[in-house]
Amino acid sequence: MRSTRIGKAAPTALGSRSNNQFISLDSMELPNLWVDPVQQSSVRRICIIGAGPAGLAALQAVLDSPQYHAGLWIPTAFETRENVGGVWLPSPGPVSDQPPPTPLYDSLTTNLAHPTMAYTDFPFPKSTNLFPKADTVCRYLEAYADHFDLRRHIFFNTRVVSTDYIASKSTSTSLSHEWVVRTQPSMSSASIPTSHQFDWLLVCNGHHNVPRYPNTVGLASWLSSGKASHSMFYRHPSAKYGDMVLVVGAGPSGQDIVHDLLEAPNVKTVIHSTSNPPPLDATNDRVKHRSRISRFLPNGSVEFSDGTTEEGIQHCILATGYEVSLPFFSSFSSAFTIKQGIPPSVPPLPRDIYNTTYGVFPLARHLFPFPSALSASGTAAHISIAFPGLLVRVVPFPLIQLQARVALAAFASSSYPSSSSAQHGAENGTVDWTAEAVDIVGRYEALRTKVGLDDVNSVSEEEKIAKQWHRFEPMEQFDYRDALIDFIIGLQGPIKADIERYRPKSWERDLYARKDLLRRTWRELEAVGEAEEWVKDVDTEEEWVGLMWRLVRKGEGEEGKAKL
Repeated sequence: MRSTRIGKAAPTALGSRSNNQFISLDSMELPNLWVDPVQQSSVRRICIIGAGPAGLAALQAVLDSPQYHAGLWIPTAFETRENVGGVWLPSPGPVSDQPPPTPLYDSLTTNLAHPTMAYTDFPFPKSTNLFPKADTVCRYLEAYADHFDLRRHIFFNTRVVSTDYIASKSTSTSLSHEWVVRTQPSMSSASIPTSHQFDWLLVCNGHHNVPRYPNTVGLASWLSSGKASHSMFYRHPSAKYGDMVLVVGAGPSGQDIVHDLLEAPNVKTVIHSTSNPPPLDATNDRVKHRSRISRFLPNGSVEFSDGTTEEGIQHCILATGYEVSLPFFSSFSSAFTIKQGIPPSVPPLPRDIYNTTYGVFPLARHLFPFPSALSASGTAAHISIAFPGLLVRVVPFPLIQLQARVALAAFASSSYPSSSSAQHGAENGTVDWTAEAVDIVGRYEALRTKVGLDDVNSVSEEEKIAKQWHRFEPMEQFDYRDALIDFIIGLQGPIKADIERYRPKSWERDLYARKDLLRRTWRELEAVGEAEEWVKDVDTEEEWVGLMWRLVRKGEGEEGKAKL
């Protein structure tokens, strides 16, 4: 396994890029994670599970801190695969009925413009396609790891088998705990696990590993016969799908696969099943839009909730999402466990933590368990675990970058609260848990009202809320990022550096609201061969923002003409 020795970064470049767009670790202003005298004698060992986008952001946040440079924070990351990148790291096509390491399909591009989705301090290279392909994103993440010298702290091909929160030492007034993390080589489940001890744990294992299958009548028979498959197994249109294909799901993958299939000469008809289909099939005479599926019949027919039936379907692709999987929290000997299932209705907040398969509940700020979940025999517990990256329908990279910094600040404030944090925090100089509980109950009540309007009566109210819990409305994510910055400033008071640089800018909000128009217009430019010229030599943030606004005006003008 790789050494975790501490050293200095050696910046490298990805493609052609102006030197002034890189931020040197030697000249960078350190973020709002300061060292006070209480911390100077306390070394903290930090475990990061995963080296995908969230794990890399967490590791970089540690290395960006004065505590790391003072030798007080020692990070170690475990990655089950052979390289960084997580979901963006390609893998060979599926060779069995076991899910592949990643759901990447051949035609995948980002559904967000890269100036919006990039890490705050690390833009994509000059002239990059505005909606880059997956391999470009993978190279970007590799360059991020190399630029900040992250690899030295990562154990590759190493799977986390279990995590236990156990008592390590006690005094007359308190009981101390630590995280015992057991690992083994990814390809050798028979080997004896190796144990590691840590003070803090950042869970960044990604959530595109376990396919979610709907509980629809008759589907099991289609799956067992190979007549249906999850989109995780999809790579490109194949002759085995036949000439009439059913695609289930309205998310980005479902839409991309429909687009893919329409490009395939052997596919005559694509049936697209979604919750809210458009009223007419006018967009393309080869596409039939249908409602939710009521049941799969054994003869290749499918019944839909609106009463219609389609016959002669030769294959069904289920773009129905993924389950949150945390298999390493399975030990009942640990003082911290996660229950599987849907929690009871709120209020009150449950004492236990639940993996609902849609997310983790309840977490303060969608990040931290409440102290009760980390307490043993009523003993007060410090914040020592966080779950960055659970939010969906958001711009992930800059958000998880900020979440990682907030997690570290909360860990530090909880472990050794200072006089400054006591003045500016709330309860015990750290987190106001009462206020956090009130926020969760408020969100739960708001979602209760929202899901009450849903016409899916076969699903309980609690499960509907669990499904929506980490799903943010379009602009809510930016308010959340603002609130996280205010939260970290509240924890650390006036002694802060440049955490404000992570606050979303007005153009991010404005252009995110137009992301679908941007992508449609960009695809039109690609279709006529003009896209490459549009991005040629575009480099700075100002230039990229200007390009996107020009693209918006072009798209709005063409849509206006189409309505005339």
